[in-house]
Amino acid sequence: MDPGDRTGLGRGRAPSLPPPGVQGLFALSDPDTITERLDAAGYFDIDLERRGEPMWFGHEADDARSFIVGLMGWMLEGLDDHARAGAVEELHGTLVAHETDEGVCFDSATWITRATRR
Repeated sequence: MDPGDRTGLGRGRAPSLPPPGVQGLFALSDPDTITERLDAAGYFDIDLERRGEPMWFGHEADDARSFIVGLMGWMLEGLDDHARAGAVEELHGTLVAHETDEGVCFDSATWITRATRR
């Protein structure tokens, strides 16, 4: 992806996702990785069940924007004032598009993992 194509808080910069196998936020997002690690640790009868639930970010877009910029504001470091304002404006547009009767919600995903130790 061309860094100029990035929007929102990642505006104007290349993505900074870690390479596969590196510890971090998404280290256990791949079911094969989870299975391999549990097997290597001596587990068997490994069962993974994908779950997804709405993730609530605020009552409405302005509320959610304040929360997200407060939490993820480090992503704006290094941007000039114009780029920073554009990134926050794009974020707000995304948040408006995710407003529901329950508030600003995004899909989330996790794995419910069951295994037996050898």
